[in-house]
Amino acid sequence: MTRTRLQPRKRGRPFHSGPGLRERLRALFRQRVTFVWMPQSHSRVRRITISRFTAYLVALVSGAILTVFLVAAVGRELVRWQLAQTSQAYRSARSVISQLKAEAAAKDRTLAQLSADARQLEERMKKLQQLTSEASDLLGYSTQGKAAPPSSEQSGRAQAASRSLAGVSRAAGPAAGPHPASPPAPADAASGIPPQERGDLGSRGLPPGLRRPASAPSLSASLTRLIQSASRIQDTQDQLANLHAGIPGVKAELGSLESALADYSRRLQRIPCIWPVAGSITEGYGWRQNPVLHVREFHPGVDIAGPYGATVAAAAQGVVTYAGWLAGYGNIVSVDHGNGFVTRYAHLSRILVRTGQTVTRGQTLGLVGATGLANGPHLHYEVWVSGSTVNPTAYLP
Repeated sequence: MTRTRLQPRKRGRPFHSGPGLRERLRALFRQRVTFVWMPQSHSRVRRITISRFTAYLVALVSGAILTVFLVAAVGRELVRWQLAQTSQAYRSARSVISQLKAEAAAKDRTLAQLSADARQLEERMKKLQQLTSEASDLLGYSTQGKAAPPSSEQSGRAQAASRSLAGVSRAAGPAAGPHPASPPAPADAASGIPPQERGDLGSRGLPPGLRRPASAPSLSASLTRLIQSASRIQDTQDQLANLHAGIPGVKAELGSLESALADYSRRLQRIPCIWPVAGSITEGYGWRQNPVLHVREFHPGVDIAGPYGATVAAAAQGVVTYAGWLAGYGNIVSVDHGNGFVTRYAHLSRILVRTGQTVTRGQTLGLVGATGLANGPHLHYEVWVSGSTVNPTAYLP
């Protein structure tokens, strides 16, 4: 039986073999990078040699600075876009509210007119109802066999008139000469008056309450007009009811739009959008050579030239969070406007507000001066948005 001998497995390269981290850093510092440039064709060639580690560090810092600039630019554009959207929404809300107010005023005028028309129609309705009742009383006696019989008083008056007229006829009979007798005509079933006597009396012989109406078609036309007027009154009342039912919805919508407009107005009052002092910009936002220290530094605001003692106004409504001395800024006032907006006013010769005070747009905060690191009277103006400085010219008109 053959026995197989197992061979030991070869181990890999140990982890600690090769140059260590310290040796690699030393090698990185020993390696050099030389930059050569020639300002002009006849000038001397200039060289600068730095370690590779320094070159990496410079590249990293440059990339970080470029990234910060890109983020600041994007943030400024976003703020501009937000301001444009807010202004557009504010204008739209104002136009909608004006239109709704005009419609509400027109509806109020229409309601007043309709109310006046309704009152007139009600008065006419009462008059027509009175005329209708009178017409019904007249028709109750004048129509043949369809109305109730006349009262005893009316019947007595009619019979008395009939008897008097019959006596007059008998007295005049002999004078007129002989004439053939005619049989008596039957009396009317409703009034008890014979047709001859009723014809002799006519409408003038009857009492006022029993007279026949002059024109039946005119009464029918009056009733038709009465029905049409009643229909129009009902339609008008329906329209009034619909208008009254729609008024609460219009008022609620108008209230919501007014609240939105008030909110937009409050937000716009807290956006710094005016010049804090009248003058021109002598130093812009960004990298510059410090005129006092003569070093290159980042300028987080703008310098606005102004005469010594000129008034400095708040760019928007807010609360003073600091008013006093601050290192190179000198006398400075910081105002928090809410919604992430903060403004600073530096190098003041005098401060006219206190910490915690509420200020409005255009209110005086102090006077132009040259306190702190300043080479002349001017205002250093900064705008902060969400904890970062932005170019104030983006908010100046």
